[in-house]
Amino acid sequence: MKLKSTLLATALVVFATSTAAVFAADDAAAGKTEAAKTGEAAAPVKKKLKRHSHMTEKTGIPAPEAPSGKSHRESMPKDMPMHDHTQDRH
Repeated sequence: MKLKSTLLATALVVFATSTAAVFAADDAAAGKTEAAKTGEAAAPVKKKLKRHSHMTEKTGIPAPEAPSGKSHRESMPKDMPMHDHTQDRH
């Protein structure tokens, strides 16, 4: 039983030290980049992106335009019956 607890404690110590080393390296790298950015603008302004299709980027074929601002329920005919999934169960 002592062997299991000793191995567990050892594993936790190794994990904690490796995690601390990674965070320390990350903080050091962040400090270097922040020092370089102080000469530049403090906060970059976010630009509003236009809507785009990733398939258009991959294939080069323009995607069809999205339908009007209505949802599919608003554009459905009013007399169309709705399908009720709760009644389909056996």
